[in-house]
Amino acid sequence: MGSPNLLQKAGGILSSRCLLVIFLLALGLRLAGLDWGIPVYDQATAIATPGLRVSYHLDEDNLLQHLVGTRPAELDFYAPDFHWGTLQYHLITLMLWAAEQVGWISSPWQDAFRDFNPVEYPRLFVAGRLISAVLGSLTVFPVFFIGRQLHGEGAARLGSLALAAMPLHVVSSHYLTPDVAMTFLVLLSMERLLRWETRSQTGFRSGGLALQAGGLWGLAMSAKYNALFLLPAVLSALLKQPRNRLRHGMVLTTGVCLGFFLGEPYSITHWDEFREAIHRNLQAPSPDSTFFGAELLAAQLKNVLLFGFGPPLGLLLLVIWQSRRRSETAARPRSPFSGGAETTLWIAMASFFLTLPLLKFAMLRYCLPLVALSCVPLGKVMAQDSRRATSRWLVGIFLLLTGALSLLQVKILLQEHPANAAFRWILRHVPSGTCVAKGWPTIPILSGHKYELAPLYGEDGFSDLWNLCRNGLPDYVILDNLTTLVPSERFQSQLRMNYRPAMTFSNPPGLGTVRLPEWSAPHDWKYSHPTLILYQRKPTAGFPF
Repeated sequence: MGSPNLLQKAGGILSSRCLLVIFLLALGLRLAGLDWGIPVYDQATAIATPGLRVSYHLDEDNLLQHLVGTRPAELDFYAPDFHWGTLQYHLITLMLWAAEQVGWISSPWQDAFRDFNPVEYPRLFVAGRLISAVLGSLTVFPVFFIGRQLHGEGAARLGSLALAAMPLHVVSSHYLTPDVAMTFLVLLSMERLLRWETRSQTGFRSGGLALQAGGLWGLAMSAKYNALFLLPAVLSALLKQPRNRLRHGMVLTTGVCLGFFLGEPYSITHWDEFREAIHRNLQAPSPDSTFFGAELLAAQLKNVLLFGFGPPLGLLLLVIWQSRRRSETAARPRSPFSGGAETTLWIAMASFFLTLPLLKFAMLRYCLPLVALSCVPLGKVMAQDSRRATSRWLVGIFLLLTGALSLLQVKILLQEHPANAAFRWILRHVPSGTCVAKGWPTIPILSGHKYELAPLYGEDGFSDLWNLCRNGLPDYVILDNLTTLVPSERFQSQLRMNYRPAMTFSNPPGLGTVRLPEWSAPHDWKYSHPTLILYQRKPTAGFPF
C-alpha cells in the first residue's frame, strides 16, 4: 500500500521541480533586456522637450504620465485615465513605491521623470516592466494546471514550456502596458472556471470556485477591458451546472463585481469620467488603413502563427484539429468530464479570436489571451506526438527553434535602439537650424530649439513635402516602417526627385549577416526594432512636383 503513495509523491516532486525549471526559464527570458528602448540622454534636448518623457514603446509613457499627479502618501492613487482599466496603474504605483523604499529610485520618483534624470529615468520604466516580466513568467502555472486537469502531466508540462518560450509572450513581457497582466488573470480565471465546472458535475459544492473565477475575471477586466471576451466561456460553464444555476450565477456575478471594483475603485467615485472613457472606446473611429472583418481575422491569424507562436509552433498548431480528432479514437481512458471542460476552453479561444474585429486595429498584443490559452491544446498535441521516438525529436526541435526565435528578440532588446542610433548620427552630422521632417515626435526625439521640425504625417496621410519648411523642402526626411499610412504617388515622386538615402538605421532579428524575414510584421511587433531611413535633400532639389 505504501509503494503507490511513495511513487505518487516522487512524481509530484518531479513535476514540481520541472515546473520550477520552466518558470525560471520563462523569468530569465523576460528579465533580460528589461531596460530596452529608453531615449538617449542629451541635456539640451531634455530641456527643450519637457513634454516628451517616453520610451520607444508608443504607449508606455501614457501610464507614467497619468501617474505623475498621484499622491500615495496621502492615499490618493487616482490616475485620470480609464482608457484601459486602472489595475495596472495601481500595480505600477506599488512597484515604484517599493523601488523608492529600497533606494533604487529617489523619492519622489516624479522628479526623476520630469527632469529626465539620466540614471533614474530608465529605472522608472524597468520598475513598471517588472510587473509584466513577473506576471508573464507566472502565467506558466495556470497553463500547467489547466493542461493537467484536461490532458495530464505530460501535456501540461509541454504547454507551459511552449508559453515560456513563445516569442509574442516573451516580447510583450518587456512592456509595462497591461496586456500581460490581463492575460495572466484571464488564465487564472479560466483555471478556476474549468475546475468549478468539473467539480460541480461530480456533486461537490463549488460556490467558492465560482466566486474565485468571477473575482479573477473582474480583476482581469479592471486591467484591460478586453478580458470581457471571456464571457461566452463563463456562460458555457454556468449553463452546464446541473443544479442551482441562478444561485451560481449570483455568486459568480458577485465575484466579478468585487474583482472589478477592487482593481478599478475610482470607477465608482469618478463615474462620469469612467462612463465617458468607455463611450470613447466604443465610438473610436477606425483608421482607413485597418483591415476589417474577415480580412482582419486572416491578418491576425497570420500574425499569431508567424510572430505569436513563431513558425515552428505555428506549423504544429495547424494540425491541432486533426490530432484532436485522432485522439478521440485513442484507447487511453479519459475522464468523463474532461470533454465538457475542454469545450469551454475552445469556446474561450474562439471568442478571443472572433472578437478581434471589434478592436478595429490589427495589433498583435490583442492576441495575447488567445496565444496563452492555445498553449493548452498545443501541449496536448505535442504530448500525443511524443509517444513515438521520431515525433518526440520533432517536438523537441520545434520547442528549441521557438526558444531560439525568442532569444533573437531578446538580443534585439539588449542592443541599441535604431531611434537612438539615428539620434546620435543626427546630433553629430546635422547642423543647427536644419529642417528635418519626420513622422513620430518621439522617433527620434529632436530639439525644436536646435532644428526646424516638420510633421511628415498630416490629417489626410503623408504631407506634401513642398513648402513643408520655411525655405521650402526639408533638408532631411526620416521615414519609418511603424506607420500604417500608405505614401501617395505624389509623395513618392517628390522623394525620388529631390532626395537620396543618406543612412539606414535598423536592427532586424538574425545572427551575423543572416537576417530573418518578417513578412508584413504588425505595427506593435516593430516597437523594439523599427527601420528608419534618413533621406538627404539633393543639391539640385528645389523645384515643386
